[in-house]
This record gives sequence, structure tokens and C-alpha cells, in this order.
Amino acid sequence: MTLCLGLWMLGTSLQAQNAITFSIAAEGAAGSGDFTPYYLTANRHGILSADKNTGYLRAAAEYTRDFGATRLWAVADIQLQKDDYSKFYLQQAAVGASWKYAFAKAGAWEQEPILRNRLLSSGSMVWSGNSRPIPQVRVGTNGFIDFPWTKGWLQVYVDASYGRFMDDDWMETRFGEFMDFYAARGIDMHRRPYAVMTNKIFYHQKQIHFRSNPEKMFVISAGLEHAVQFGGTTHNNIESDFQTFSDDVRFKDFFKVLIPKSGDNTDLAGDANFSYGNHLGSLDAMLTYNQEHYYDDRFAWSVSAYVEDFFEDGSGMAKRNGWDGLWGLEWKHCDPDYIDGVVVEYLQTTDQSGPIHWAPADFSRDISSQLPHEARGADNYYNNFYYSGYAHRGQSIGTPMLKSPVYNSDFYLSFTDNRVRGFHIGVTGHILAIQGLSYRLLCSTRTSYGTPFIPSPHRMHSNNLLAEANYLWKIRPQQQLRFSVAFAMDHGSLYGDNTAFDIKVSYHFNRKL
Repeated sequence: MTLCLGLWMLGTSLQAQNAITFSIAAEGAAGSGDFTPYYLTANRHGILSADKNTGYLRAAAEYTRDFGATRLWAVADIQLQKDDYSKFYLQQAAVGASWKYAFAKAGAWEQEPILRNRLLSSGSMVWSGNSRPIPQVRVGTNGFIDFPWTKGWLQVYVDASYGRFMDDDWMETRFGEFMDFYAARGIDMHRRPYAVMTNKIFYHQKQIHFRSNPEKMFVISAGLEHAVQFGGTTHNNIESDFQTFSDDVRFKDFFKVLIPKSGDNTDLAGDANFSYGNHLGSLDAMLTYNQEHYYDDRFAWSVSAYVEDFFEDGSGMAKRNGWDGLWGLEWKHCDPDYIDGVVVEYLQTTDQSGPIHWAPADFSRDISSQLPHEARGADNYYNNFYYSGYAHRGQSIGTPMLKSPVYNSDFYLSFTDNRVRGFHIGVTGHILAIQGLSYRLLCSTRTSYGTPFIPSPHRMHSNNLLAEANYLWKIRPQQQLRFSVAFAMDHGSLYGDNTAFDIKVSYHFNRKL
């Protein structure tokens, strides 16, 4: 049994104006199986390794200072971890500033979802907080703000960012392990179409969401999330030598991904024929009902129904992918109680616009002119002909319900199980109504059918469970000590049978300036 130690960033409950916050923590996960159980790593910003019997040490400092309507912010967060690939991580290093309704940030930091409950949800399709932060520059609104001329009846949130993946060393090491894995079994992977690795990748993400007045009984929300991988250098291992070809990023390329456009003769063939970069996104909608409190002028509880309509290309945007997407219900109690919140979700990614992709644009003009029909399908979610997968350091950037490449036993860099049907339930509340003592329960079941191009000969299943108890001890107004004990398990052929006990201890100190 291996005990892992860690440091964890302070939550917003300790943030104060003109203050600096220090955080240290210790976490340990140990058990049986090939991996750390799914729920101990899912949607945790990649902070705990998927390797079994793992752990980390972590220290963080966050600074905030106000100057009237202007706020300055900075964070530094380092981690020592028991990991097969690295022992040291700079988890967060970022600075930012906000003024009235807008903000700007630069660096790597742990973002929180705008609409989803990260602690209870299975994770959003485009971005879920599952992988380690991607360094980027981001600008946007300070939360939802009133849309002009609507007198508060309509609010909007918008942000946009550009960044770069920082997992080049991990990708190169992993790709070498992939080639060695098959070489040891007498299988030559040279010249195989999927035996490639792309690094030095750039990233663009944006989202815009509208909602009606949140103080009303019924609230409607709708929006768009969009992400792109672009640029990069591809390495093809031919006859034991790396053969490379690059898509050098120029200034005008940043505009090609802001509003999707096709490439030109300086770009790769696929980007020249279609949209430049690897695009994906979702159209989101949510309806919320707020129940007023019987005695006070406030809400007692709320219930929301939502959907994330996922797309990878034009066929998905045209809704040729059927019921693919994330469908959910969330109930929230506004006061601490035995049950504070419940999330129930259904995920489907099995359609992918059908199993066949036969598009005239894929061929030369002479051939395409003789093709009377087309079938734009086999979307192959999170995979791409140029990029290994929509993942950072092997962890899915989108929902972790699609098995991340880090779990591939042959070290393959892409997603092997992206056709999935799954159910997820999350519950949180307080134990015996004792202040500071809370619990969280997560469970899911899913079935995978492989990918559109490589279907699995047998259905792959996984059942996952997390039971977690937390205690928050407020030593002083500026000091907190947190304890957490959890048990997690996986059962099935998708991740294997894994069990582990997890212990976390963290200390947070806030000092006003």
C-alpha cells in the first residue's frame, strides 16, 4: 500500500479582497488492480495519476488585490507526484485582471465549468476539467452580465482563449512505448496509418451562453461551446527513424479557427479541403424551475433539465448524429441538508452520423464528379486523421466517460472506445446535519462498442463507484483544515477491476493584506 501526499488549492470560500492564500495538503490512494479507480481521477484537472498506488505533494499560493473596480489576481501551484512519466508538475501558474464586467487571464489555471456541477456531473462534452490545465490566454465576461437594453431579463456569458498543449515530452515517451510494445510481440508498426504522433499543438476554445433572469421562477439557458486543435508537427516512425511534417502556425491561422474556415495550399491536404484544424463543439440548452421558500423571500430548491448536443463536423451540426449528446437532470437544495444535490445523466455517442463516410470532397475532382451520392458519417468523436486525440497528457479534455488514451494498455495515443452508452448519478449532502461533515456518492454504468472505424468484437462494460466523506474544520476565520476519506471501485472489461481507498488532508490559510 502506497500513501500519496499532496497540496491542494484553496476554494473560493476562503477568497477575500486584498488577500493571499496558502494551501498545503496530503492525499493517498492505494488498492488493487491495474489503475487508480475511475472516479478518483475523473474531472479533477489531472491532479491524481491513473497509475495504481499513486499520490502527490502539492503547494499553492493565490493572490488577489482590489483597486476600486479593478481586481488583480495571480496563482502559483506546484506538485510532486508518484507518476510513471514525471515527478514534478507546475499545475498552475497564471496572472489575471478584471475590470467591472470583463476579465483577462494568462497562464495555466484550473477553470470551473460555467453550467455543469463539476463535483456531481459526469463531465461536459467539450471541456470538463478532466485533464491538466492547458496554458492559454483567455478574455471574457465576469460571469453572466446583463445584456444591453433588456433591463435584466436577458444575461450573457462569453469567453475566448488561445493556448498551446504542453505534453510534448509525454507524447514522445508514450509513442515510443507504443512502438516498443508491438515490436516486443513481433509486430512491425512502421508505415501503419495510425502509428503517428503529433505534438506542438495549438488550442482555441470559446463559448457563449444566454439565459433569462435567474431570479424568476423559470429560467431558460442556451449557448454554444467550441474547441479547436490546430498547427502541430506530426512524427511517423518509418524504418526506426522519425519522419516529420509540420503545419506551421501563422498569424492569420488564429482567425481561421475563430470563425471556422478552410485552409490554403500552405496547409495540410485535409485542412485545405475542409475546415482548418480539428473542430468539435456542442449546442447547449437548459430549463430551470426555482421553488420559492415558504417563509423567506428566497428560493428553497431548484430543478434543471439540460442537454449538450455534441458535434464533430457539419454532419453533427446538421443533427445527423441522432440522439448523441449528454442529457441530464439536476436538483439542488439551497440550504445544507441530508441531500444537497442530485445529478442524473445519460450519455450517448453511438450514432456518430452513421458508420460510413463517403464524401466526394475526399477524392480528386475526376473521381468526385462520378460519385452521385455522399454519406458523411463515422465522425469518430475525439479522434482525428492528423491529431492523436482530443486529450492532454492522455486525459480527455471533454467527458471522461469516453475512455481516455492513458488507459490504453498498448500505449496507443488515440481513443479506442468512443461509441458509448452510459448512465451516471451523483449525490451530495450533509451527514446527520452536522456542520462541516458532508458526503458525496458517484456511480455510473456504461457500455462501449469501440469506434466507428474499429468496432469492438465484444461489448466492453464498466461499473464505477465512489463513496466519499469530508470534514471541514474551521480552526479560525482565516484557517481551515479539511479531511477526506473515500472508497472507489471499477468493475468490468473497459477499465478492469480496480479498488482503492483514498485519504486527503489539506490545510488552508488566508491572510488579508
